[in-house]
Amino acid sequence: MISMYKSSNEWPAPGHSMNCLGCDDSFPNRKEGEAMLPENVPANATRILDIGLGDGQA
Repeated sequence: MISMYKSSNEWPAPGHSMNCLGCDDSFPNRKEGEAMLPENVPANATRILDIGLGDGQA
């Protein structure tokens, strides 16, 4: 069976990741969202699951 799926993984291309890092501040309410993250982590949390949907800056 031949797959018609084309991979959309562009992250290995250096220009792609650098372009994404350059537009961080263009997302509405990003700073507010990042600021409230620590407030919502329980004090007794021993682990946090990062599901990998961002650039790791938060």
